[in-house]
Amino acid sequence: MKLLRKINNNAAVAQTADVVGAERCHHVVHDLLHRLDAAGGLRVHGGEAAVGIVHDLAQSLAEHLQLLLRGLGKFDALAAQVKASWEQFGRHDEVGGMLVMSFHGIPKKSSELGDVYERQCKETAAALAERLELREGSWMVAFQSRFGREEWLTPYTLPTVQRLGKTCNRVDVICPGFAADCLETLEEIGDELRCAYQLENPDGAFHYIPALNDSDKAVAAYETIIRRELGGWI
Repeated sequence: MKLLRKINNNAAVAQTADVVGAERCHHVVHDLLHRLDAAGGLRVHGGEAAVGIVHDLAQSLAEHLQLLLRGLGKFDALAAQVKASWEQFGRHDEVGGMLVMSFHGIPKKSSELGDVYERQCKETAAALAERLELREGSWMVAFQSRFGREEWLTPYTLPTVQRLGKTCNRVDVICPGFAADCLETLEEIGDELRCAYQLENPDGAFHYIPALNDSDKAVAAYETIIRRELGGWI
């Protein structure tokens, strides 16, 4: 593991590297709070007020992490992933293609109640588009993995790509919120979404752009974040 070697085989620090996906920030923070509570370090009793305090803390820490990622190279690393794909397949915007930036969805009600996640996703996409110098209309945001009957953030990735299949001969998809590839990106996006597009456009080109994984730029960004934020703690 590149990151482990860079931080001198310190397992405690290496585990902190899991806290890098913007889409996972809230889950990580809530898990941390529950662990602290179980250990007696934090007592959160029932009631809407307590739930609100925990939620506000999670939002605040998630926004802080987003700012760190923005300033310490994650977007440059994401841009490098897209450019690597361009080197292999050419720029999508030079052939009238579309870059879909797909994020894990959440219920729409969460945004209506004040969750900042949707805004963070759109800011992330805009920052990446700026670094890639993409013109308006050559990229878009969509949300994947919806389940249940409740309305989630839109547009949904699957029907969006299916519609693109009728009008667009090249679709590239990247999932900027994922630090590393997993079943959701490799199977749902890389396989199932590809098949859905190709059913609509058998002659079209579909490219899934891999997550950062252990790319050199990503590891360097994470190392900087970890050393800066844990300095003096361990």
